[in-house]
Amino acid sequence: MQTIPLTLAVPGFEVPAALTLPEGDVRGAVLLVPGSLFSDVDGNYPTWQSFPRTYGHLAEGLARRGLAALRFAKLGPGSGSVQTDATLGAASRTWAGRMRTARAALELMRAELASRGVTPPRVVLAGHSEGSVVVSVLAREGVDVDGIVLL
Repeated sequence: MQTIPLTLAVPGFEVPAALTLPEGDVRGAVLLVPGSLFSDVDGNYPTWQSFPRTYGHLAEGLARRGLAALRFAKLGPGSGSVQTDATLGAASRTWAGRMRTARAALELMRAELASRGVTPPRVVLAGHSEGSVVVSVLAREGVDVDGIVLL
């Protein structure tokens, strides 16, 4: 298993992301969309001194089953996200901004996999808490994926 640190560019922010790849063939790919709290790329909540590493553990578990997984931090304090432009950043903190961020993360995952010669046979969106609403809306809007998981 290999985890590759990445940066997700969204309007007004640079957001930590990570792509975890399985050993051997990739059987599918999962985009993990975080919930509403300020989590870092691994699913820790530094602002609240809580470090469950939820998204890191989940990505590693998926990789052990042959699935690539991309995860990213939530915008906000302690998450590692860096604001690069206050005006553009304000638009990224809205509900529409959450949709744009998830779409950008999906594009990043596909581009990173393609750059490694990987075309996953299936792509799934998995949203945790508020992220489950985000992936539900994206699915309703017809984003090109094979399924969604609501956590």
